[in-house]
Amino acid sequence: MNKQKRETIVLRARSWKFLSVILPPTLGVFGVTALLKGLEAGGAKDFWFVAATLLTLGALIHRILSARILLDPNTLTVINPFFTYSCARECVRWPAVRDDGGLEIHLRDGRIVASFAFGGSPISRVVGTGPKVVGEISSWLNTPRGEPGDEMHVLRKEWTRAISSELAFALAALFAAVGLILRVVA
Repeated sequence: MNKQKRETIVLRARSWKFLSVILPPTLGVFGVTALLKGLEAGGAKDFWFVAATLLTLGALIHRILSARILLDPNTLTVINPFFTYSCARECVRWPAVRDDGGLEIHLRDGRIVASFAFGGSPISRVVGTGPKVVGEISSWLNTPRGEPGDEMHVLRKEWTRAISSELAFALAALFAAVGLILRVVA
């Protein structure tokens, strides 16, 4: 669940690590098979729509499996599939597990940031992932870290950058457009 890299603690669900190794090749094999079967059956026009659908699905899976929490010496960052939230450790009041098992970070200004990476799945509830992550974040909060950072005393919300996912979405749009043009022309 946790990995140290240059004093940054990365919290990610273990099951997602497994899925990130299994899903892309599975999607690729399924996609290539579907495309080849479609081309054999004379569905060359449908190729573009199938490819666009598979690229979109792959991009969404990539965004979901990239969700995580980063704890560096002075900043907490919650990376969700579409938005990333960052704030100074001084802004964090406490982490908590919701009634549904999901993780949320309570801030000193009263706002709450939910973590998609620890959303409270049935498996996580059985394994006890939520309380373990709360313990790791609480430990991080209680560890002395020298001078407080002045960079982010407010919550910063920004679009989650995932270049490969964004390229896949763009390529999917291009493939869908080509498919539409071929349908209209033919």
